[in-house]
Amino acid sequence: MIALIQRYLAANFILPLVGSCVFFVFFLLTFQMFRVTQLIMAKDVPVAEVGSLLLSMGISFIPMAIPLSVLFSMIFCLGRLSDDSEIVAARSFGISRERLFLPFLLVGLVMALITLLLNVQVIPASRKEFKTIMLKLTSTGMLSNIKPEQFFTEIPGITLYAESVDGEGKILGNVFIHMGDQEKGEEQIILAKRGVLVKHGQESVLNMRLHLFNGNITKTKVSSTQVEKILFDEYDFPVFQNDARPEAVNKDSTWSSYELWKVIRERRARVKEFRDIKKQRELAQAEKDQEAQAGRDLAILLLEFWSRINSALQVLVFTFLGFGLGIKKGRGKSRNTGVIALLLLVLYYSILFFGIALAKKGQIYPAVANFAPTLMLFGFGLYYYRKFDWAS
Repeated sequence: MIALIQRYLAANFILPLVGSCVFFVFFLLTFQMFRVTQLIMAKDVPVAEVGSLLLSMGISFIPMAIPLSVLFSMIFCLGRLSDDSEIVAARSFGISRERLFLPFLLVGLVMALITLLLNVQVIPASRKEFKTIMLKLTSTGMLSNIKPEQFFTEIPGITLYAESVDGEGKILGNVFIHMGDQEKGEEQIILAKRGVLVKHGQESVLNMRLHLFNGNITKTKVSSTQVEKILFDEYDFPVFQNDARPEAVNKDSTWSSYELWKVIRERRARVKEFRDIKKQRELAQAEKDQEAQAGRDLAILLLEFWSRINSALQVLVFTFLGFGLGIKKGRGKSRNTGVIALLLLVLYYSILFFGIALAKKGQIYPAVANFAPTLMLFGFGLYYYRKFDWAS
């Protein structure tokens, strides 16, 4: 009888869980649809490419959608079962609180495992595919979109300006190019008398170069007063290049967990190298800048790594919290559990994002930034779990 009741509870939970997961994925997609719609309307985009883009975005949202779906599905399912007195009936058979929670916990474990497995390989690949397609879409029709005396910003991370444009956008006069990396605190400005856009291949929009003539390159760093200036007669600027794997595509969020951990070990070795040098002598200013950058890079990598594990833990904690919030004391005794859950989510994500910002600055450990809010939410779940009177 107890096993039958537990299967009944799990069956009542799975259907709302699947439905809410689909809902949250589509809900999160709407925030990107405005951007995608603008690109589709401005460019001649094939239907298959649009479908691939939406699929990649949808898959990348699954780790965020699953914890939210688990929480609100638990509240909905247990609230309805409580209103129908089915929880009271189950307790009358002598089913303990732990046995009532067991089927939900098992479903939560399965969903946590799915989230973890997706984060290892599938989600990073989907993010990489999404970024690649977006680069293709933003670069489609680039030759005809560059206008004289207008700033061109469709290339990610680059601002381009040309005083004159001839040859259907292929020949540029008095070229200005600005590139900035806020995370690294670097800025690069290129000035040239003339530039020619060269596209290798008919379909390869990610293999495009700007051949510049008679100009200079100025490099600066926010943390340093030094300025590096290079003069050139001819210079090939890689607007897009497949072999170079653009930085906008090849980032920590697009690496598999194995690749990410491999890079983390390399960055740790780099940080340790600077520490060993400091024991022997004082670092030069350039070395101090490199040390600070290596520390920031390591923090960002660790944040990405621990967030993938934290996503799976979120599923389990949200399952526990939803169980405590969903079950009511008795029929007719209700409370606005949806509002309580929403407030706890706002608090949770506020602390999480604040901790991530501090971790990027090196003020707290990345693991603490990820797991401390989850531990706090587990405390709330434990409070609501033990709050009710479970006497039959």
